[in-house]
Order: sequence, then structure tokens, then C-alpha cells
Amino acid sequence: GAQHSLALSVGGGVLAWGCGKHGRLGLGPEPPDAVLLPRRVSALLEPALRIAAGGRHSAVIVKNQRCLLTGSNDHGQLGQSPSHLKDSCAFLDLPGHWKAVALGSSHSLLLSRDGVVFACGKSDQGQLGNGQVEAKGCSDLRQVSLPPGLAIMGIATGP
Repeated sequence: GAQHSLALSVGGGVLAWGCGKHGRLGLGPEPPDAVLLPRRVSALLEPALRIAAGGRHSAVIVKNQRCLLTGSNDHGQLGQSPSHLKDSCAFLDLPGHWKAVALGSSHSLLLSRDGVVFACGKSDQGQLGNGQVEAKGCSDLRQVSLPPGLAIMGIATGP
């Protein structure tokens, strides 16, 4: 991520360190400005399967395929309206069942267990993949417009 890092242990524990601003580390209601050594994210009550670090937000897919997001939501990248929620220091549950998550600078990309790709957040350069430019961002999950007949097995984003 931008100024923060995450690690996933064999047992499904998540560790976070680096810049704590905007709640991106998921360490609770009073996020530290900086965490200099890896700290266990104790708010996660289920084992994690996947993790992702974005610009100023983080994501975890837990054992039952729920995706939890925390951090900056200034462009809707947490799947919430920025007019109602600017930042979150706690992990928010994104509805659905997810196999993978990738986070860009200000957008989120998710792969459903059915193989459908969805995106939310900033799309000033078309990074949501829905054929539209949305400078203010989009907090609703939008299906990425992929060519028909493709089976998607992985996703990735850049900064």
C-alpha cells in the first residue's frame, strides 16, 4: 500500500504496520499515525484467506468469503458513499462472497466466487472497467465489462 504494509500468517492472522492515517491499518477507533513494527489486527474475528493493501485503504477476505475493507473512502473505494463515510478505522463488511480482492490507489477490484469482477471507487482513468469515467468515484459495486466467455481466475491493480 501507500505507506503501509500487511502480512498474512499461516493460521489466518493479519499483521499491519506503517502509516495509520485514515484507519488504513484497521487497528481500531484511535488509529496511530505510524506503527513502526508489525501489529496483529485483533478486530478480525475470523481467519483471513487473502489480504490487499491499497493507496489509503486495506482489505481482507475472511474464511466464509466475506470481504472486509478499512481506511479512506474519499472516492467510495470501501463500497460506501463518501458523503456518509469519509474514513473508517473499523473493517466494513462488503456484501457478497469473494475469491479475490485487489486495491489500487483509490479504487477496489473484487472477484466473486462466481468468477464475476466488480469494482468501486475512483474512475478518472477508467479503472473501474465499466466504460465510464467518473472523477468523483462510485461507491456502488459495478460489474467490470469483460468480453463474454472468459473465465477469470485472478485480478490485480496498480498504484
